[in-house]
Amino acid sequence: MKGKNVIALVIAAAVLVAAAVFSSRNDRTRPARPVSDKLLPDFSVNSVEKLVVNSGANTAAVAKVGGTWVMPAKQNYPARFDKVREVLLAMSELKKGQPVRVSDERKKSLKICTPAPDGSGGTLVTMYGANGRPVAELILGEMRERRSGDDTGMGGYPDGRFVSTDGGSTVVLVANTLNDISDSESAWIDADLLNVSGSDIREIRVSGDGREDVILSRSDPSDRIALASVPEGREQNDSNVYSVESAISYLRMNDVADREISDEAAGFDKAVTYRAETFKGEVYTVKIGGSPEGSDERYVRLMAEMLPVPDGQSDPTNDAQRVEFEKNEKERKELAGKISDLNARFSGWTYKIASYNAGSMTKTLEELTKETRADEPSASNGEVKEDAQGGEDIAVTAGEPAPEDDAAAGENAE
Repeated sequence: MKGKNVIALVIAAAVLVAAAVFSSRNDRTRPARPVSDKLLPDFSVNSVEKLVVNSGANTAAVAKVGGTWVMPAKQNYPARFDKVREVLLAMSELKKGQPVRVSDERKKSLKICTPAPDGSGGTLVTMYGANGRPVAELILGEMRERRSGDDTGMGGYPDGRFVSTDGGSTVVLVANTLNDISDSESAWIDADLLNVSGSDIREIRVSGDGREDVILSRSDPSDRIALASVPEGREQNDSNVYSVESAISYLRMNDVADREISDEAAGFDKAVTYRAETFKGEVYTVKIGGSPEGSDERYVRLMAEMLPVPDGQSDPTNDAQRVEFEKNEKERKELAGKISDLNARFSGWTYKIASYNAGSMTKTLEELTKETRADEPSASNGEVKEDAQGGEDIAVTAGEPAPEDDAAAGENAE
């Protein structure tokens, strides 16, 4: 071999050795790739398009339709976005927790197994992506109870839950109880309809065919709401009036009705209308129909609107009026947005509400009044008699003779 070739080979070998040493040093100094401590490391909240909770006995499902979370089993009625978000975040933040080695029999007692109709199994939570395939799955077993550690005799409290991410093959104890994950559809549906404080209401009108209109009103928020007219011999029944006033302060539905239900089938051909107007100019109208077959609930439909600006308030003539006008305009725009959102939600829906809620909105004038009762002193304090001449009431103590009038006294004197 020629000398030049030997030199070239030596140089090449030296380069390879230097490269190897440099690479080895880099490997030792390069930080290790962090290992995720999450139970579902590849799960992303934004990838979920559908969430199903199946306990075997019950199934609840929510799905994203047009960017809105809805209840497919309830004709795509809006779901509680706050609850959906809370559950998905909780799932994404679950830590790996403590692995638990248990027998197959123990897994059954912990409900780390397939959901069963009799409730003996676990609860399967499945999250689906846009392609309809599961992106994450979790079996929820029993909660872990921690003992109180004192001598009060009180029981423990849940501080974790047994779960499985692989169909029950392995069991992990996580710190989160995940008790917000429910198999009940009612827990996921947005049941709130209206929440209007009774003190904000200026006027209420209850009307319907075959009944006398009822009008309740007040001129100032600090005043007590009162009937516009009370039949002779009767007085306002404050307790029942208050129930009418507060009827929409926390109005919730029990369920939604079939969207195709007719007016006649729902009893809206004989509806009672409850109309409440607030001091801010909001108007809320609730039409109360009949009852579903076999139930004492009532069908209702709702609508919201705003009254026009009163005359004289739309054309400020000085700085003080302009400031007030601009303030009111801002409030009205906010209210207009609220009214628009409510109507978008109410439109096309018929709801079922509890009978006691409907009863508060359909009270008659007779129910809102009661018979006037004159106060009558007891015999021990005296009874009241009318003077024959002057018509004045004269108190007579029990056991004493009644005084005679002047004429009679004169005759006796003669």
